[in-house]
Amino acid sequence: MKIGLDIFDQTLAKEWEIFLILRHEDRFFTTEELSATTNLTISQVLKIVTKLINDLEDFGTDTMEVVFSKGKGARFVAKELQTNPRKFLIFLVEETLGFKLLKSILNEDYVSTSNFSYENFVSDSTVRRQLNKFRDNLHKFDLEITRSDALLSGNEKQARLFLNMMLWRIYAGEGWPFEAVNELHIDYLATNILKESGLSLTPIQKRQLMFFLAIGIIRRRNNHYVEFEESWGELTDNNAAYTYFKDHIRPFTSFIDDYPGEVALLFFLLIIQSENLEVIQMLYSNFEENKKNNSFLYQATQAFYDNVSQDVKTIPEDLKDVILLSSFSYHLFTHLFKNFSTDISGYDYSVILDTVLSKPVLPNLKKNLLSMIRSLYDETKLDLFLEEDYLVTKYALILTLIKAQTYFEPVIKIKISTDLPLLINLRLQERIYNLFGSSYRLEFLNATDPDHGDILLTNISLPRETKDYEKVNIVYINRNLTVRNIIILSNVLYDTSKQKTTKEISSSD
Repeated sequence: MKIGLDIFDQTLAKEWEIFLILRHEDRFFTTEELSATTNLTISQVLKIVTKLINDLEDFGTDTMEVVFSKGKGARFVAKELQTNPRKFLIFLVEETLGFKLLKSILNEDYVSTSNFSYENFVSDSTVRRQLNKFRDNLHKFDLEITRSDALLSGNEKQARLFLNMMLWRIYAGEGWPFEAVNELHIDYLATNILKESGLSLTPIQKRQLMFFLAIGIIRRRNNHYVEFEESWGELTDNNAAYTYFKDHIRPFTSFIDDYPGEVALLFFLLIIQSENLEVIQMLYSNFEENKKNNSFLYQATQAFYDNVSQDVKTIPEDLKDVILLSSFSYHLFTHLFKNFSTDISGYDYSVILDTVLSKPVLPNLKKNLLSMIRSLYDETKLDLFLEEDYLVTKYALILTLIKAQTYFEPVIKIKISTDLPLLINLRLQERIYNLFGSSYRLEFLNATDPDHGDILLTNISLPRETKDYEKVNIVYINRNLTVRNIIILSNVLYDTSKQKTTKEISSSD
């Protein structure tokens, strides 16, 4: 499950959605377009666009604005090439009651409903509604907010991840949302933990680590500690990488001996974070230790690797380590955390299963990946394979890496038949594949092939009423492929894929 800005304020979520739509293209968007995209009425769109314009004025930026024309609609205007909207998002979120309440829950300075409502000039019932919204969302993560004093309780590692995801999604390292924790001290801790553990992180990853450390300090101050779970022993016992890490960060942590769950979680999070292949030392050494010990985590990773290489596509030798280490990291995440569909930064990768265009592509990828995940669970009985929402997008990324994301899609045969030179036709084929090859399983036929395929691309209007062309979609193109040609071909590819998928399903029933 993923959590969005609507957990703080529904209007804010829609305002930010419209802002992102306007930023996507340098043009006017009509109110009708925005209404259709956001599922809002036109009057609601007008109200939110007006609020967006006013909020940008209150924010006081000289680098960007939203303009509105009665006849044209709304448009985002960037006054500088490198406009950064992050500070504007922070400004919007920090103004909401929901975020103020989250900060109060994090710092555990919530006294009572009446006191909080008085300080924020709202009614008691408004505060209770926001608390109940939090409760409804957190229940899925085995977390609760207590009735009397609004304490965040439940599985502590789940609480840590939730807090980090929410704050990182908003701030992304910009600013410091932890007033009760000295930023310079956390920077000192992060620097020395990385130095002593022999781990190199990018500046962004180091900033993420600082957020983890700050949240951990605040939670421990309020007597919330991560428990060392029984299954973790198999991942840390006889693990030289873990022993090295624990021994070398000892001078900078006060909880190693009394609270082993704290240091284990930090170790695991750094492994997951090391998924970035530029800073992979800790992930690699830990993978080797798990392989040596034949841990359940290694077994899960090997089972997935074997499934892909045997049933989908042979994995190239130069990508073997990348895929093993990445999937090992994914499986560690799903072993540790439950019901999260996003990564540790709160980002959602379901776009790999969808499209930036107007129609969905890869319709069979998600269905077949879910089937693969369920088969892996049946084979191994490991609960980590129950986290389908998380794994399905991560596995899709892996298939994309080995160019196998279209494996489950029906083959669409395309023939290019024009009066243009061969090299121009080959260039057309290359352009079409670059545009659509990652979304559809394309096969290009020779122009002289008696099989006309599923789609015939041509610039010549010859008579084609014979039986041979009955089931062929003929798409007329210009000598130079135009935007209109691409849009028409996109629609034809989508319809063809859909028809073939439906036919395959019918024949298999």
